Amino acid sequence: MDGFFDSETYEYVSQTLRQEDLEDFQGNISSYNVNTFKGRVYIKSMQRTLPFEIAPEARSPSALRAIVGSLYENSSNEHLFSADVVLRGFRNESVNGRLKSIYAVLINPEDALLA
Repeated sequence: MDGFFDSETYEYVSQTLRQEDLEDFQGNISSYNVNTFKGRVYIKSMQRTLPFEIAPEARSPSALRAIVGSLYENSSNEHLFSADVVLRGFRNESVNGRLKSIYAVLINPEDALLA
């Protein structure tokens, strides 16, 4: 199967713009790499997975436990607890405004405020 690339594909791939406003994204972690602090989160309201990266200042032990806990719950058959996690971060968008990924600066913000 041959790929087809047009000017819209080029615009999507060539540039990423980080928005200035913080936004909350609630979903289930579907993959995570502990070495790169990157993963994917399924956002139910969007019905799609999105890549995310955890900012260095957000890499606290409690934040990482929430990420790994969501991944564990999402992957288990029992679902004893909620697999939801909230990533507060910035939208990384393509030139035409399509959401490409999330740059998370806080994980489960309400929990972080209590700590």
